[in-house]
Amino acid sequence: MYPTPDIPSSAVEAMRQELEDYWRAQDLWFDTRWYTPQEWAERGEEYGHKAVLNLTCEGPLNHALNYGWEEHPPFHTQTRSQEIAEAHGYWFELGYAWSVHFYPR
Repeated sequence: MYPTPDIPSSAVEAMRQELEDYWRAQDLWFDTRWYTPQEWAERGEEYGHKAVLNLTCEGPLNHALNYGWEEHPPFHTQTRSQEIAEAHGYWFELGYAWSVHFYPR
């Protein structure tokens, strides 16, 4: 597990916490890490440059967001996660199959 970075906005932090709580409750929170915009820029990745928050994920969260399986039907996790983000005024997209980028609506 990696530490959660300091996130400047309380709205972004509230969204991050609710998403993480949901994914933990679904046993999907493995091989994941949050990145601030500055940390993401330092990685030099191609996608997510204007995101207010970035996430990398391998393992079950990656599979649930991209493919789904019996316990997590295709798009169920992605749809519920998008609903949580939207409730906080944000939306997300997958940059790579293993990265998630959050933007204001």
